[in-house]
Amino acid sequence: MCFGSGGKDADQQAEAAKSKEIDGLIRQDARKKDNEVKLLLLGAGESGKSTVLKQMKLIYASGFSRAEREDCRSIIFSNLNSAFKVILEAMDDMDIQLENPQNQQFAELIHLEHELAVKESFPMQYLRAFDSLWHDAGIKQAIVKGNEYALHDNLT
Repeated sequence: MCFGSGGKDADQQAEAAKSKEIDGLIRQDARKKDNEVKLLLLGAGESGKSTVLKQMKLIYASGFSRAEREDCRSIIFSNLNSAFKVILEAMDDMDIQLENPQNQQFAELIHLEHELAVKESFPMQYLRAFDSLWHDAGIKQAIVKGNEYALHDNLT
């Protein structure tokens, strides 16, 4: 009687099953790679490469995850704040006044340094300031003259 051959068959079967599983994973990865599209975006700084990539993600992928949106909140806040600072400084240089004198308090708020933490909500006083200043005729006049100073293109 030989008792050793039964164990070898079980080991061989386990190895064959593992090999088959690995082969299946390799085929699955190859199919994924066949469907993958790579895109090289070239261009000068501020030419819109990131914007194109984000638009493609919104259109062709599932959009942005909640975590990605929360990560961008502080960037958006900072961009809005710095854009209003640029506009307000240009208004001083071009002697353009705010139409609504009450907006002066919002202009002073904009000039304060405020960093938004990653999970922090927009402070309500800044939301009111951004909204009120955006609708001010003096701000609109300065935006129209944005080519005369360093106003970022996405604000015109």
